[in-house]
Amino acid sequence: MPDPFATLGVDPGVSERELAAAYRRLAKRWHPDRAGGEVGTDERMVALNAAYAQARSQLRRAARTRKADPVVTRRKPPGAWLSAETRKALGWELLTALVEDERVERIASAGGPGRGPIRLVVTDRRLLWLVEDAVTARLDWVRFGLIEHAEVRRPLLSRRRGALLRLRTKTGRRFAFGDIEPELAQAIAARALVAATP
Repeated sequence: MPDPFATLGVDPGVSERELAAAYRRLAKRWHPDRAGGEVGTDERMVALNAAYAQARSQLRRAARTRKADPVVTRRKPPGAWLSAETRKALGWELLTALVEDERVERIASAGGPGRGPIRLVVTDRRLLWLVEDAVTARLDWVRFGLIEHAEVRRPLLSRRRGALLRLRTKTGRRFAFGDIEPELAQAIAARALVAATP
């Protein structure tokens, strides 16, 4: 069977609208009612109709194939810029809370007044924490630049091994973390106060 696009005088990459315009132009020329009784117009019109139907079918099939096979864009997994060891230590909830290219500087354990274990994460711009045994509202964070006051208290009793870190933001929110390594608590407090100074 001859190429339907060649029969209609168009390129195979033509749009459906351009294909229809080419068909109408040729149909006006070769339709038996308009051709004035020329010999072979009936056969020519049958060939044009068949070519148009086949070409339109091919164009629609190609369009469906393009829609069925869209270009797959893969989104980077959360924390893709971090090492595998750091991603594992953070866990899914903390990973999804990070923003693109946020550097994780330290991951530590802490406790809180009336709360269970807390996983603290110090990044290049904020402090994040995950309350391990909470059912809801497990994750929270504060930017270092929003912290107005930071206080570290060393344990008075010998049975407590870590320091107590208290933070207050410029908006009045208060946070307390206990059982933190004293050096880490001091580093967080210093970082917060440096970020708060204009």
